[in-house]
Amino acid sequence: MLPRMLLRCLAVAVVGLVGCGSQNDDALHGSRRSPPIARDAGRARPAPAQAAPVDLLQSVVTDVAVSSVYRDQRSEAVRLVDGNLGTAWNSRTGDLVGAWIDVRVPAAATVTSISLTAGFTRGSGENDLFMGNHRIARVRVLRDGAEIGRHGLDPSSRERQLVPVSGPGGVYRIEVAEVVAGTHEGWREVCVSDLRVMGRAPDASEGTRFPRVSVGELAAPRGAPGSMPRDEIARAYDREVAWQARAWTELEDEIDEVDSDHSASTLPEVPSLERARQAILARASSLPGLGDRVESDRLRRAAVTPVDWNSFPTRHAGRVADLGLVAAAFEAVGSSLDDANRCRWARAHAGVRIHRLRHMTANERTSSEADAFHMEDENRRTSRRIDALYHVAEELEAADWEWSRNAATQAARLRRLTLPEFPDAQSDWDAMRAQLDVTRRTCGWR
Repeated sequence: MLPRMLLRCLAVAVVGLVGCGSQNDDALHGSRRSPPIARDAGRARPAPAQAAPVDLLQSVVTDVAVSSVYRDQRSEAVRLVDGNLGTAWNSRTGDLVGAWIDVRVPAAATVTSISLTAGFTRGSGENDLFMGNHRIARVRVLRDGAEIGRHGLDPSSRERQLVPVSGPGGVYRIEVAEVVAGTHEGWREVCVSDLRVMGRAPDASEGTRFPRVSVGELAAPRGAPGSMPRDEIARAYDREVAWQARAWTELEDEIDEVDSDHSASTLPEVPSLERARQAILARASSLPGLGDRVESDRLRRAAVTPVDWNSFPTRHAGRVADLGLVAAAFEAVGSSLDDANRCRWARAHAGVRIHRLRHMTANERTSSEADAFHMEDENRRTSRRIDALYHVAEELEAADWEWSRNAATQAARLRRLTLPEFPDAQSDWDAMRAQLDVTRRTCGWR
């Protein structure tokens, strides 16, 4: 007589079932079977790899606030997060223990640690700002108002120091709990050269973001793009277009004066030029309707990255990049507005490029004439080039003057022009022609 187990196996085979020996009676009665066990079930599966922490201040939408600033210089607060250890946030004189930094982190993010410097890391010898200023010896950390830890810092170290806190998104406050006095008795400010908030977030993209920085309290959370009423955005948009057009024209005029003075080896005007540039970028970064778009953070980042004004190629390249960032912000907001609003920005953008090329060609014409004057035999090619520069410079000047009154006609005239040999201006020329095409399409010109 066959063993009972073998009979069961034969019965399973007859009805089309598979497996035997390890099956129980449920298989024969139609009960739900457990899924087959994978061959590697006995092995421990590794947990999914987590992305490495990134600086959330540079990777997601964040906001930062400080308790106070030295001599009410509100624009200096951004030095806390500019990534430059040679700069620093300085609190108001006397705002020492109790001074604070707030950081708003998105709810979807996770904070893994915070790091900061204990003081102003710049300098050495008699100009050692680190040893001369107060330095932080201990901080108190809170999340959404509840204390989550107190941690000491080494006041003798100039490096960024880890504060081992972690938790979900929210408002984190780093409050100064203890300081060490510096060697300079008259300096009574808290100084921090750099702050980083490390963590992870689903939409983190390192290096694409830059925080808004305020003094006294965090700014209101940013609205989503388009959350403002459309008519309100449109009115503000047109107002900002007009302001940007004036500001760029004034900046280009100032720089033209510098470029015209070839004897200047250094530029005493650098501070005013940089302030004007920063004002342009800062205002564009706050364009109503921009909300939490990445274009706003790119503008803020550019504003804290200074230009080398003493180098012609560098200051020229910097202006080109700045205008591109401003244009991207206006185009992002304008995409939700009507043709009339978009036309106003397209015209202003083209006007800025015309104004710049007007200065560039006029300066090149003057320079070429001076070079030709010193040549023993002025050749025909040089003469033709100077004549061509004269013609183009005059056409650009006329277009610049008439642009606000009759842009369509001036654009058609400029489209018929050809730039003479002038490598330094070729990219600007191409950009101007491209913008003229954009303006013609946007404004409906024939």
